[in-house]
Amino acid sequence: MPVDLYLTGLADGYETLCEAEGELPRTWRPALLETYARQQAAFAERQAREAPLRTLSLVMFGILALTLATGIFFGKQLGTLRLLLIGIGAMGCALLMLYWTLNDTAEAHKPQHPLRSPLRERLFPDLYPRWRERLAGAYPEDETDHGLQGEIAFAQALETHFGDQGFVLHRVQQTYGDDVDVLWAGPQGIWVFEVKYWSGAIQWRENRWFRTQVHHDTGGEEVIEHPDVRQGPDEQWRRMANNVARTLRRHAPILTQQFPALLDVRGGVVFTCENATYDIPKNAPFYWGTIEEWMWILAKTPPIENLETGDLLKVIDALLKRHQDVTEVRPSASMADFAKQLIAHTEADLQMWSVQR
Repeated sequence: MPVDLYLTGLADGYETLCEAEGELPRTWRPALLETYARQQAAFAERQAREAPLRTLSLVMFGILALTLATGIFFGKQLGTLRLLLIGIGAMGCALLMLYWTLNDTAEAHKPQHPLRSPLRERLFPDLYPRWRERLAGAYPEDETDHGLQGEIAFAQALETHFGDQGFVLHRVQQTYGDDVDVLWAGPQGIWVFEVKYWSGAIQWRENRWFRTQVHHDTGGEEVIEHPDVRQGPDEQWRRMANNVARTLRRHAPILTQQFPALLDVRGGVVFTCENATYDIPKNAPFYWGTIEEWMWILAKTPPIENLETGDLLKVIDALLKRHQDVTEVRPSASMADFAKQLIAHTEADLQMWSVQR
């Protein structure tokens, strides 16, 4: 799913989670080890208390097993006593086995060390996946809008191929009324895509686009149309890419000084209709391709050195802040606050475990 466009504090929330990942084990270590020591002592005391019973039950099991064997192997000599011995031996052995099952105090009940697997993973869960899930927004729903469906198909392809490596923004605005169809912020940098659901023959010559569509009217006659292209998708892409770079220069200056490559906004035009042919020279001053071709290009692009998730979230913060200012819609939630809530829930679980006897 794309990032919700009305969130704030993504970078702060992520940093809070990263700090908690190292801080929580150090903070809670003394209390957890104290509880573990109590559990170990209680376990040892229980084993010592039950040791005589276990010894007695083993002796009784031996006697009953001998009784059962006597009834089975010496039945002819014992006559009617044979059935009694077999019944007592079988019933007694079964009851003792049931007793051992219900009162097992071996490894299954041995206390687990709170700072070692697998208990550590339960007490200190990875909070980032749950935090990231809260980033998800929703795509608009309009199955009759083929252009929208093409944008969604491309965005979902990014999610499928690159998973948690980066973040997708859908229709984020950096100037009033201008949507960036799809934006990808990932290890490869910032990519802007102008997505077109154009069918028929598509041609580009000397900075001009030409389209030819052929269909049949109700009478079955062939109709040839040439839809007018008022503004080329390459021009639209270039404008959107410049707007994104401008936002980053203004609202994330320290980050862009550290990673100048972020200002080199990449991407291009994406054609999503399967019923299309293309006549675009290789030396055209823009990049274009189908969904599959763009996935291949992104997969082959090397990552920006030392660019981490926290840096990408600073980029997203800047873009979302600009979007919210342009659209004049107030943010819906703080991801920094949500991070604190997740940490508070984890500490509540740690508190409950640490007071166990």
